[in-house]
Amino acid sequence: MIVAINGSYYDIPSGNPWSGMVHSGWYAKRFDDLGGSSGFAWKLDRSAFIGECVDHPGTEDTDPNWKQLITYTDGYSQTFQGINITRTNWTRVLFTPQYDATTRTEPPYIGTEVVIQLSRPLLIIPKPRGITGTITAIYTTTGSTPIPFDSVVLSVGKAIDNEMWPHVHVGEVITISQEIKSYRFNCSSPMSLDWGKTYASLSGAFYFIRKGEIRLMLPTPARPSGCLARRSSSMMITFTSSWWTGAAGRVRE
Repeated sequence: MIVAINGSYYDIPSGNPWSGMVHSGWYAKRFDDLGGSSGFAWKLDRSAFIGECVDHPGTEDTDPNWKQLITYTDGYSQTFQGINITRTNWTRVLFTPQYDATTRTEPPYIGTEVVIQLSRPLLIIPKPRGITGTITAIYTTTGSTPIPFDSVVLSVGKAIDNEMWPHVHVGEVITISQEIKSYRFNCSSPMSLDWGKTYASLSGAFYFIRKGEIRLMLPTPARPSGCLARRSSSMMITFTSSWWTGAAGRVRE
């Protein structure tokens, strides 16, 4: 480990971070759609950026331009609605090893669950490319499918799982494609950030300063205790102590 960066806040009962997280290449928790902020991102090519508002386009079946895709060996594709979230009888969800030992799908939400052994972590890679994996098991009535460390489980609600049955067979290859669209903090002005092959990312509190212009912090009981700054020529990390002490930290460049 070279450096660790303090991220945003988290939900105390569950331990889940607010907004999104990419962990060692695994997109384990989606950033909130049009929530105003995302976070610092470090990519496989060692480039970095600080994201703002993001969206996951093409998630719903009714969307005419699918972006979050599962493509089967025969070329048939379906969207999926989330990662490591509660799956209903009408949704498709991917579960990664970061979620838990099993999918925790219990009655009345037992559907079809497909175990897919991946060739690499569940990176963000837009179509027509994606992460490939081999189907190792298919379960239809048991629920709470174990999640192997090198696999994801595609969990499909009972109300819609018949759509996938002609296209899934043990031993066949599935491709998973994902895309994130970036905006400025106002969630309406597009940005050209490329989230493809992000290795690590965690949500941040807010964008404090850009090009010398300070953005005032919104009133909140949870106050940040550190910050990260990026320049075009180098990375500068500024550490400060807890906000209630008023003490300054140090700067490393």
